[in-house]
Amino acid sequence: MTSEQHTYHITFYLSDGKEVSGIITRNEDIATRLKKLQTIIENKKTIFISDLGVLMKTKHIIHVKIVEVEVKQEQSNA
Repeated sequence: MTSEQHTYHITFYLSDGKEVSGIITRNEDIATRLKKLQTIIENKKTIFISDLGVLMKTKHIIHVKIVEVEVKQEQSNA
């Protein structure tokens, strides 16, 4: 069975003019990742992104940009 590893460069733009950005890798396509982020931002008070080492209040996030930088095919021996 083959699965895909998607690597994204993600940037959060905050209301104080600051930006938080970094690289994350997930098994989800970009549309699924955006939908999950939107749900978290709408329903949670804080968001913790362990890959970036960041905890921020969602009310300060004004914009999110995700750019897919790599897709790797992984072969599993199941």
